[in-house]
Amino acid sequence: MPRVLVTDGLSPAGLKLLSDTPGIEVVSKSGLKPEEVREELKNADAIIVRSATKLTAALLEGQT
Repeated sequence: MPRVLVTDGLSPAGLKLLSDTPGIEVVSKSGLKPEEVREELKNADAIIVRSATKLTAALLEGQT
């Protein structure tokens, strides 16, 4: 089952929409440090961010 990591606050309605979608596991964790995001990404198939989480090439490549 695809795992979607949500690292920035979404509205409750948005999270419910994702959670109610069959075949998707939603993990919502906000306030993560870059190294924590990197660790969480190891077990995620997708990530949803807004403006608090900065996804850099180094972070996506497994470096901080």
